[in-house]
Formats: sequence, structure tokens, C-alpha cells
Amino acid sequence: LSVTQVETWMRDPYSIYARHILRLKPLRGLDLSPDPAEFGTLIHRTLDQFVKKFPAGANKPLPENAEEYLIELGRKQFNLILDYPSTWAFWWPRFLQIAGWFVNREREARAGIAETKNEVKGYLELTGPAGPFTLSAVADRIDRLLNGQLNIIDYKTGGLPSKKEIRLGYQLILTRGRLR
Repeated sequence: LSVTQVETWMRDPYSIYARHILRLKPLRGLDLSPDPAEFGTLIHRTLDQFVKKFPAGANKPLPENAEEYLIELGRKQFNLILDYPSTWAFWWPRFLQIAGWFVNREREARAGIAETKNEVKGYLELTGPAGPFTLSAVADRIDRLLNGQLNIIDYKTGGLPSKKEIRLGYQLILTRGRLR
């Protein structure tokens, strides 16, 4: 399972059974507007393209027009939803806010970053009573800092989990090296 599917497993084990054992996939309804997961995909693709174009690292500042460039990348991605004007009208202003925040954050953080890697895959094989179990993950980005530490970044476009979800174990939060 992927790390993100562990949450699903804890909330609804039958959906994991249906997906992985029965190999069932939900059908998308006809003529439905894009959903929030698709918004997240558009944001991920856009930020990934931006960081690949302007990789972070020592002595690699962003160009003056970085925000305009990110907005242009976003415009190309968001053209995919122009057939849904109400969705576009809601998502595009949110993207513009994200673009401004992201570029400002990048400008501040780059002084301490030695190197950045995008879409880093990893796995952990665990020994279990029924045999080995592989847990996989893909980090959206990993920054190696000048001080030798790593920042593992997972872009999120949804809301934060509630304290109750965290307390019940449905959501896990990793903050400054500690899992909560």
C-alpha cells in the first residue's frame, strides 16, 4: 500500500479490499465537474514544472519574474478545465493566491537549500505474520539543506485534518521530524 492509502485502510478497509483484491475501480459520473482531487493534481503538476525549471540550491535565486512564470505554467494547466467555467472561476483565484505564497516562500527558503529533488519514490518492506508487506510513498519534493537536514514536502491543497481525526489515528501529521 502507499502511505496515503493507509488512511483509507484505517477508515474504510472494504475499499482497500475492493481496490486491491477485487481490482474494482469507481466509475466517474457523466458530465461531472472536476473534483478537488483534480485541483490538487493541477497544482502539483504546476509546482513540479516550476521547480524543475528553477531548481532550488545554493546560489540559485529565482528570477525577478518568477511569479509571472508560475502563473503562466498554471494557466496552461488550468486550460484543461475551461469547459467548466464555474469551476475555473472558483479555482483560478485560489491558484493565484498559491502562486504568490509559493514564490515568496521559495525566495525565503532558497538561501538554506543545497539541493532539491522532485517526486522522490521510496518504500519500506515490513515483516508481517502473512509475509512481507511493502509500504510505498512518493514525496512531492525533498530539499537537502545546507546544514545537512532534509525537508520532505508534500503539497496539500485541502484543509488540515481535525484534532479528532489525528487523535483517532485517521490522519497522521509529521512536523519538524516528529510524527503526531
